[in-house]
Amino acid sequence: MGLVPPDLCCFKFFDKRIPKVHILSIRKTHSKCLTEAFVINTPRGDYCVRQNDDWAMEEFVKRRN
Repeated sequence: MGLVPPDLCCFKFFDKRIPKVHILSIRKTHSKCLTEAFVINTPRGDYCVRQNDDWAMEEFVKRRN
């Protein structure tokens, strides 16, 4: 029986801060991905950012409450 790969992982990361006004949604990648990341949806598309970026974690926490 083969392993099922995670459905959402990031391999390239956007290194700049995304302005809050452009963030439509933010979600975590699958827990089995090699790098913990967020996928941020904007009007221009999806961007992967690392979970250890303080601004991204703050935005994720704000939107969960």
